[in-house]
Amino acid sequence: MEAIFKNPIIFDGEKDNVVLFYSKYIIGNIKKEVADLSIEGIDRDLLHASRFDCIVKIKEVFAYKFKPGNDSHITFGVKNVTGTKYITIDFKDAETTRQAEISFMEEFKQLGFKRREERLTPVKAATFPVLFSIVVAIAGSLLAWFAYDLEFYELTQAKIVNGYLYLFERALQIIGCYPILILTVLLQALCLFWVFKKISNLPSKISARK
Repeated sequence: MEAIFKNPIIFDGEKDNVVLFYSKYIIGNIKKEVADLSIEGIDRDLLHASRFDCIVKIKEVFAYKFKPGNDSHITFGVKNVTGTKYITIDFKDAETTRQAEISFMEEFKQLGFKRREERLTPVKAATFPVLFSIVVAIAGSLLAWFAYDLEFYELTQAKIVNGYLYLFERALQIIGCYPILILTVLLQALCLFWVFKKISNLPSKISARK
């Protein structure tokens, strides 16, 4: 396979690391000094891929995906003789991630990748926040009901085999049902705000497959 990137391209990664795009490789989570040495190794055909924790061989990539404006990483689907796995390349921020995808978009297109950009529907965007809100409501209601019952119950360690259960029930008895209900209502309000925020700012998703 011929070199995909004729010239090395370096992007800022997370935690003062960089991401190197060069030849047939994408290497993440490395220092700038290591990136320079890697360029020399690739030029001399002496690069040892096994020495890197986060390296993508472009010839093994069959897909990639990320959410522009939200994700600070790109996930690459890789398939070889050992099986299929997904490797995440981390960048400094969402804007750097978008610029990185632009830098290899045309090269991947020439390799046969079909790129697709889709915006999530309001239903899909709100699914997780709504489910989380339901879980919070159920958990809060159960805890409040349990705490209410414990107000009229005298706890003794002799009656309870499990010490952790005793401490849990004792904590609920001290807190009481009304503070739990108030906290549940506040969390529900936050969840509702989360739902409206998700719906008002629908994220898009970019994916490509070979």
